[in-house]
Amino acid sequence: MFKTTVVIDPGHGGTDSGAIGNGLKEKDINLKVAQMVKSNLLKHKINPILTRDKDLFVSLTNRCIIANRNNARLFVSIHCNSYADAGANGIETLYYSQKGSELAKVINDKLVKATALRNRDIKQRTNLSVLKKTKMISCLTEIGFISNANDSKLLKSNEHLSRVAESITNGILLYLTEH
Repeated sequence: MFKTTVVIDPGHGGTDSGAIGNGLKEKDINLKVAQMVKSNLLKHKINPILTRDKDLFVSLTNRCIIANRNNARLFVSIHCNSYADAGANGIETLYYSQKGSELAKVINDKLVKATALRNRDIKQRTNLSVLKKTKMISCLTEIGFISNANDSKLLKSNEHLSRVAESITNGILLYLTEH
C-alpha cells in the first residue's frame, strides 16, 4: 500500500515550548505544520510517522528511536528559528551528512520559492542529535524566525503554514523521485 516511510518530527513539545516570540510558541507551529505534511504525504501513498501527534514532550533520543525502528527512508524535523537580534529572518535547513545536504537543498529551495522569505541556505551541523543519531537521510528545517516581526506574522497565518507544509511535502516527494 505505502511506497515508503518518512518520519516527520515536529520539534519540541510538552514542557519544551521551544522558542517563544511575538505571541507564538514554536512547539505549536511545528506540530501544526507537521500534521499538514502528514496529511499531504498520505495523499501520495507515503507512510508518514510523526514523532509526536499532540502537545507532548518526546526526548531527542526517542525521536531517533522512532525513526530508526520504523526503518524510515527519510527524517525531516520541523522547527522555527529565533535570535536575539529581532532583525534576523528567513528560512534555513540544516543537515548532518553529505547525503542529507541533497534533501536539505530541495526542501529549502521549495520553502524559499513558496514563501518568498530570505534564503539563509543550507548549513551542515554535526552537533544536532536528531540528525546525527538517525540512521537514514535527514534534515532539520527552520521555517522562519519566531523572533522576527514579519516572519512571525506569517507564522500566525494558516494560509502561510499550509504553503510551508506543501513546500516540505513537495521537497520530500522530489527527493524520493530523484533518489
